[in-house]
Formats: sequence, C-alpha cells, structure tokens
Amino acid sequence: MTETGPVTEPGGVTETDGVTEVGNGAYEDGAAEHSPLDAFLGSSPRRAKRHIFSILMLILIVLAAGVFLLKFLVGTDSAYFSSPVERGDLTPLVSERGTLQGSGEVTVRAPFDGNVLETPALGHTQVKAGDVLAVLDAEPIRNDIAIASAELAAAQGDLASAQAAVDQTGARLARFESVWRKSQGRVPAFNELETARTQATQALDARESATARAKAATLQLASDKARLAGAVIRAPTDGVLMTSAARVGQHIAAQDTLFTLATGTDRLHVDLQLPQTPTGPLQAGALAHVRIDDAPDKVQEARLDRILINPPGEPEKRIAQFVIDKPQPPLRAGLPVNAEIQLPVRSNVLLVPNSALHFVPAGSADPRRPRVYVLTRGEPRRVYVTVGGNDGAHTEVFSTDLKPGDRVITGWRDSSAGREP
Repeated sequence: MTETGPVTEPGGVTETDGVTEVGNGAYEDGAAEHSPLDAFLGSSPRRAKRHIFSILMLILIVLAAGVFLLKFLVGTDSAYFSSPVERGDLTPLVSERGTLQGSGEVTVRAPFDGNVLETPALGHTQVKAGDVLAVLDAEPIRNDIAIASAELAAAQGDLASAQAAVDQTGARLARFESVWRKSQGRVPAFNELETARTQATQALDARESATARAKAATLQLASDKARLAGAVIRAPTDGVLMTSAARVGQHIAAQDTLFTLATGTDRLHVDLQLPQTPTGPLQAGALAHVRIDDAPDKVQEARLDRILINPPGEPEKRIAQFVIDKPQPPLRAGLPVNAEIQLPVRSNVLLVPNSALHFVPAGSADPRRPRVYVLTRGEPRRVYVTVGGNDGAHTEVFSTDLKPGDRVITGWRDSSAGREP
C-alpha cells in the first residue's frame, strides 16, 4: 500500500484530503468559500453570521444605555420644558400699529344742526377740493328760506309805502313853504305849516325803518340760502380723509367736527405709544422701521421728532412721533403701518425666554401680575417679576428671587398636560 502525502502543485498550491491550501494562506473546500470577513473573524460563514448578530445587539444595548444616561443627566423625565435664566445684553424692540398722517391737517365742521342724509366719502381715501363729503337734511332751512322770502317781500312793500308817504308829505311841505315865503308868512297858517313839517319828518322815519326791515330780511334770506348750500359738505382742499365722524341718520350740532383731512405728503408722521416699562429714554433722532401693510417688504426709516407726555384725552401715556421725510416710494396719509422701534441697549440684565412669562400650570388662573415658574426639585415654584423690554425672543426681568442659572419653565412636554380635564 502506497501512502499518498501532500501534493504540492507548482505555484504554491498544496492539496490535502480535498482541502486546497493556497499559497497566500486562504482555504477553499468544495462546498463553501471563506469571505474576507470570515477570515477576519476566524470562523466559518455560519459562525460569522452569529458574530454579526452579536455585534448588532451590543450596539443596540450601548445606544439604549446612552439614551437612558442622557435622560438621567438632563432630566428629560420632567413634565416640563425649561431653560436657564441668563445675564447678558438686550436690545429691546417695540412693535406698534399706527396710521400715516400728513404734515398739515384741515378740520371740517358741521355748518348747522341737522341730520346726516348721505356720507359718500370713505375713510382714508384721497379727495379733491370740492368733492362731496356728506349731505345734511336741509328741509328746515328751506322752510326758513320761505319765511325769510315772505318777510323780505313784506318789508319791501312797507318800504315802498313809506317812500310814497315821504314823497307825498315832502311835496305838501314844499308847497306850504313856498306859499308861506311868497305871502311873507301870512298863509298858510303857522299851525298848518308845522303839521306838514311833522308829517314829512314822520314819513322819513317810517322810510328808514322800512329800509332797515328790508335790509334785515335780505340778509336773513342770504344767510338761509348760504346754509342751504352748506347742507352739501365739500372738501375744502385736496388731501386724504383721515377721520370721519358723520354717520347716516346721525344728528349733529353746529360746529361739531365731522372730518379731518391730511394735506401734505412730503413729510409724513406716525404716532406710536411707548410701553410703560423701564426701557430707558429714547434719544433724539432715534429710528423706527416702518412697514406699510400693502407692501411689507418696503421698509421706510422714520426718525423720532418728539415725545408727547400725557397728551389730551390720553392721560398716563407716552406718544412718540416719528417723521418720514420725502418717503420713497411716495406714500400717502391714511395708510395703516406697523412700526418697529429699536430702543437703547440694556447691558448686563437678567433675561428669560418670552415663553416663560406665558406658562401657566394646570389648574391655575391667568395671572394678573407678571411671573415665571422656576423648576425646583422637579416641581414648579412661582416667582413674581417686573418685566422690562424684550427683543422678540427674550425679556428683561427684575426679581430678587431669581438668579442666573435658575431653570424657568417654558412649556409642557405633553401638549395636553396643561389642559383642564
């Protein structure tokens, strides 16, 4: 019996019992092939799959442990979202609504007592001089005109009679005096001459009175006709109708303000109410960015012109008047706008997120005083604060019971948690 040993083929291939060893150290058998991963794991393909599964399980366990650790460290098991109180700088922004107004204003008042029949003019519209703004009920005035016309006719009749009496008595007196001079005072009798003189004087007085009555009746008629013309209220000049107090069916009194017209457009201004918060004084020339509702992408710069403290009818208010000189593109008065005022920078102040001031625990009523809730040992603790300015994201607060690093609650993790049952 001949023993067969390993046979080495040229090129470094050794074949033993059906297993071929290649010169680079890899193995082949007739049923399966070893991949590079098998070689790395030092196992057969079946064992390699088991190794891969084990590695995947290990990765999942590590990830789960990491999530658990993160949850433990940051406290995400809390029912609330929270954010730390910070100390830093703040540029407060104030956003207010307003209406552009012209550089000049004309007030249109009611010419007489009466009821409004028509108001064809609409608010914040461009009007031309002579445009009809309102029509008042003029029927009482027409009655007054009829009466004044009758009185004038009567006065004119009295004046004509008085003039005839003046002519008659004057002519009689002239004859008497002529005869008296020619007769050298013998005729007519002295009493007759004095009577003629008295009658002539009385006729002149009656004519003067009739003339005055006729003049008064003429003036009254002219006044009533002017009032009748005023029943149609027209724009006295070109401009923008800013305010209108006239409503159909409304009874108005003489000299009531019915309309306000803005005239100039080269210099517009907008009045904005300043907040009653410790935001610091506005400097002269401070800027505001003005956006017109119809074109919010076109920003106009307005500068502070003056501040009105407690203006008439608005006690305990501060009104800042910002002016736009020669706006580009041109604007007209009456347009509604939104203005954003950038207030002086507040340095090294205590800041909380705006959402912290709006958080309300379940079962709590809406607060009347500003407050935040500090997360203490996982539970909310209410802290009252005084509110300063805000920049749209953070608000300056004042409190002796709040310090940097305290975590203020900004909301519920479960959106339904804060709802009433």
